[in-house]
Amino acid sequence: MAIVQISQIQIRRGLQQDLPQLASAEMGWSLDQRRLYIGNGTLAEGAPTEGVTEILTQYSNFLSTIPNYTFAGTDSGYTSQTGSSSLSPITRTLQSVLDDIVTVRDFGAVGNGATDDTAAINRAISQVYKDSLNGLHPNVQRTIKIPAGTYLVSSPIYLPPNCTLIGDGKNNTVIKSTTDITILKTCDSLFQYDGGIGNAGAIYPSYIFVGGIKLQKTTGTNPVAVIDSAFTVALESVYFLGASTMTNLVTTASTRTSATDITFNRCVFDNGVNGYTATGTTVGVRIKDSTFKNNSGSGINVTSSVTGLLSSGNYFFAGLFTPIAGLSGNNYSVGDTMGNSTTEGGIYSGTAKIGSGNTWVLSSGTNTITRLTIGAGAMGYQLTDGAGNFRYGTLKFNNSVGGSTFDDDFTEPGSSLGANLFVSYNGTLSCTVSNTTTFKYNIKQFI
Repeated sequence: MAIVQISQIQIRRGLQQDLPQLASAEMGWSLDQRRLYIGNGTLAEGAPTEGVTEILTQYSNFLSTIPNYTFAGTDSGYTSQTGSSSLSPITRTLQSVLDDIVTVRDFGAVGNGATDDTAAINRAISQVYKDSLNGLHPNVQRTIKIPAGTYLVSSPIYLPPNCTLIGDGKNNTVIKSTTDITILKTCDSLFQYDGGIGNAGAIYPSYIFVGGIKLQKTTGTNPVAVIDSAFTVALESVYFLGASTMTNLVTTASTRTSATDITFNRCVFDNGVNGYTATGTTVGVRIKDSTFKNNSGSGINVTSSVTGLLSSGNYFFAGLFTPIAGLSGNNYSVGDTMGNSTTEGGIYSGTAKIGSGNTWVLSSGTNTITRLTIGAGAMGYQLTDGAGNFRYGTLKFNNSVGGSTFDDDFTEPGSSLGANLFVSYNGTLSCTVSNTTTFKYNIKQFI
């Protein structure tokens, strides 16, 4: 039989906040949220519970309807026990499980290298770490993931207390600026920075971690990153890439108070005049297992503002004017590889240098050994040949801007090696031998 007429079905409608108790099978429409509900009916009618049930639509929150996520761990070959017994597993909503991982893309960042992601990244950090938003809920503060991609920024990204940013690797996650800004800057718990840090009782920048990210700046003179008035800050596997016009790639500053307990581990400092320097009072800096290259001035510039700096296990590419400049006081270099052939490795304790032991196999004729650094010092050495002949001694030298002087005090028992050790005007140390000879030496001096 053909249907010739459809009667209109009228249901309750109104704002979500005004949704009433619906009668059995009665429907209600939330105008402002576009969600549909139906009445459960009464217990006397056989309903398991009174109230209303949502009918799923495209506007429903599907994740909130899955209340019973339980970790299984079946990849290990059995179902994990998550509760006190296998009969009482721990259950969570799927929404809470997914919220365990926060990424900047959840806040609108794109990472395509063309869209300006500044606001989205700062919004993510603000929503997760700003005290005025979550001061009573510290469990909201969690690691923010920055997935692989190139994130273009046009103003600084601010790092407040307890902030942790993790990328997918220092060549995979790139935060890039094509303007003369500082990409990363520390701020206090109220997101105040520079001269405003600590105002209104705010917590100073502290307990900050950044890892697995490249910070790339293509122009200008401002540093790539500034750690200002902060303590207990760690940067691990971060690639700092700047322009040749930059005086310093990374700086610590003390606009309101000293920067304290700062660690750089497995980082790369590429380009600029200096890789790292302190523009304000800094106490306790550790730069470990990192790489410095293409710095036209120095890799690490130890100013009078720094105390307690330790440079350890770092590699300085050849071509640096000075790998580490200005060591003095209680600042140290231990086990660094000085790519610059004019600078010896070893242990530097303030201005005292104990060079590492070096061994060279010299061929017949004149061989260049090293270039002595400016200042006075002493070099202990030993020469031996294949016949068992040897010579040992101490070369005292004074290498100054005006030229070099030296005094070779040696002992050569037995047959002569026919060796001649001398220092040229510019401090170049050379040795002439008549046969293949092994030359070992160690330099001690104040620098």
